Amino acid sequence: MLKDLVLKDDMLTLSINEGAATGFDYFWLRDNARDPESFDSRSHQRELYTAAVDPMIRPKAARLSDDGAALILDWPDLDIEAHYEAGFLADFSSAGDPMRMPEATPWDGGSIDPEAVRLPYATLTGNEGVTSLLETMLANGFAVLTDCPRDLTAVQTVVDSIGYVRQTIFGGLFEFEANENMADSAYTPKELRP
Repeated sequence: MLKDLVLKDDMLTLSINEGAATGFDYFWLRDNARDPESFDSRSHQRELYTAAVDPMIRPKAARLSDDGAALILDWPDLDIEAHYEAGFLADFSSAGDPMRMPEATPWDGGSIDPEAVRLPYATLTGNEGVTSLLETMLANGFAVLTDCPRDLTAVQTVVDSIGYVRQTIFGGLFEFEANENMADSAYTPKELRP
């Protein structure tokens, strides 16, 4: 059951099943709308072209169904109201504000602490290590893994811990090294410019 709907500048909050107020980002809600224009219920795939959605989108109106079983939003780019069932929202809710990212740390070569971005490869064996890697990457834009084995298996281990490798016509992972004999500057140590 949903209640205590509050619209804020960049999100809405509501309580689910008598729990603490949970925040839902407007863009996330629009991206996850289950109306026929935005979502194919047969294939369970999104139909919405997310890149065309205004990143600062806000609903024109919001209300809860009379029985509290659904959140109903009127989006400016939809002709019909979007309904969000309480169970669906509960699956993506948590206390606090899970939509906020850690603050990025601006840096340059003289101000960055090299140890703040270094993590030993061995720490990636548990969830805490992967969390540290992702937090470091979010805060600084990159991370340096130390004592990492120099083979594709190690690269695959790191990638699999945080996501997946998209397969292309060339495969997934492959070794890449400078080779001045190749007829492509991408294989040389030269800087690749836009």
